[in-house]
Amino acid sequence: MNLFPTCALLMVTAFTLNAQEPVSSDPPTEPEAPTTPADPTPADPTPADPAPASESPAPTEELELPEHPGFSWWRIPELKGAILVPEGWHTKAHPSDESLAYFITKSEIDDDNPSFDTGLSLNVFLKAKETLGKDALKWATDYRRTAASKGKVLESWEKARGPFKSLGLRLRVSDAEGGIVMHHLFVINPKTDTLYFYFFEAPEKQWPAAWKKGELMMKTLLIDDEV
Repeated sequence: MNLFPTCALLMVTAFTLNAQEPVSSDPPTEPEAPTTPADPTPADPTPADPAPASESPAPTEELELPEHPGFSWWRIPELKGAILVPEGWHTKAHPSDESLAYFITKSEIDDDNPSFDTGLSLNVFLKAKETLGKDALKWATDYRRTAASKGKVLESWEKARGPFKSLGLRLRVSDAEGGIVMHHLFVINPKTDTLYFYFFEAPEKQWPAAWKKGELMMKTLLIDDEV
């Protein structure tokens, strides 16, 4: 595994690996006009110049990842990546023919209790165009537009950095119990045609406490551009 320019890890935090440029999943501090559900604004395709790598890093399972009190790392070898898991939360992997699915949830999920109300889901679509029937960026843009029509949009953004393109949406959806806040993040690797779809959700009343954990999880995503 090599870092830039031939390979890059996406680390959404101030922590950098070798000479890598960090890439943020958050909306810009001073965003341009928000993307409207009916007419999304294309992202600026010009990425920042990556810093050259002087040596190849160790495989992900051997990388020394930064410690975060109250969290542990869930290493996912098939993605050459890792995600932070809050202490006491549960993990579950569920691969299928169409996607690789991963869940980090506050309550444990199993065949008898397959639903949850607070947690992070990740769906990875390899060979996205073949699997989804359309270009990964187009699919993500269409999904975001449809999702935005289902509730109140709180934030919407698009970014490009290094080999990855990303877009996201945060919205509030009303339900019988008062509402749910959902934070969507799509990360596209055009080189490998892989789409990563991250989705963090929690009941609105629990959102401030849940997002204290979710925000760190979303800001420390580790993936590899060879996947």
